Amino acid sequence: WGFYTNNLEAGNYQLFLGSFKVYRGTITIEIIDENMLQINKHILKPSSSNGPILFKLKTSQKQIEVRILAEHNAQFTLPSYFIVAS
Repeated sequence: WGFYTNNLEAGNYQLFLGSFKVYRGTITIEIIDENMLQINKHILKPSSSNGPILFKLKTSQKQIEVRILAEHNAQFTLPSYFIVAS
């Protein structure tokens, strides 16, 4: 599960996931660039706080992808919104 966004300039960004909560298991959030290379990986567990995920784009990107990967039997709520802020 994930989403795409377009036309981001090089720089520092924060990803906010609204109303996202992990109840059981481990969830991995991956940020992938337009060349399918991983920019950042953030692991969340039930004890994790739902703060912003920081990432840096070294070059301008036409597209990035945010992936939510869950381990088997993980329980979590999907984000009600995504915000990418500089």
